[in-house]
Amino acid sequence: MLVCLRFQINQKMMKSAMIKDLYSEIDRLKQEVYAAREKNRIYIPKDRYLQDEAEKKAMAEKIERMELDVESRDKQFVVLQELYKSQQLLTAELSDKLDKTEIKLIYFETEHALADLEERFRQANATIKEKEYLMANLLKSGEANVHHSLKLFTYSPKC
Repeated sequence: MLVCLRFQINQKMMKSAMIKDLYSEIDRLKQEVYAAREKNRIYIPKDRYLQDEAEKKAMAEKIERMELDVESRDKQFVVLQELYKSQQLLTAELSDKLDKTEIKLIYFETEHALADLEERFRQANATIKEKEYLMANLLKSGEANVHHSLKLFTYSPKC
C-alpha cells in the first residue's frame, strides 16, 4: 500500500500519525526488497493484488455486459433491417397499386368523356337532320309557292 503524503501550508500534522505512515512505507519497501533478493517471483503487495483482481473481475463483468449489449443491438439491427425491407416492399406494392389506380381513373375519365362526346354527336346529328328536314320542307313549300305564283302569273287575264 502506497502512502501518499500531502503537505499543505500551515497545516499541523501530528508526529505520531506521520511516524506511523513512514513505518508502513518502510515495511512495504522491505517486502519488495526481500522479494527482489529471492529473484524467483515478482512481489506485489497483497492489497494491490486484491485490488488488481477486483478491477480485473469488474472489467470482465463490464466486457460481458458490453458484449451482451452489442449482441442485443445486433439483434435489434437485424429486426430493423427486416422491417425496413418489408416497408420498402410495401411501399413498392402501394406505388404500383397507385399507378394502376391512376391509369384506371384516367381510362374511366376518358371513357366518360368519350360517352359524353358520343351523346353530343348524336344530339348534333339529330339537330342537323331536323334542320335538313325543315329546310327541305321550306324548299318544297318555296318551290310550290314559286310554281303556284308562276301559274297565277301565266293564267292571269291581261288587262
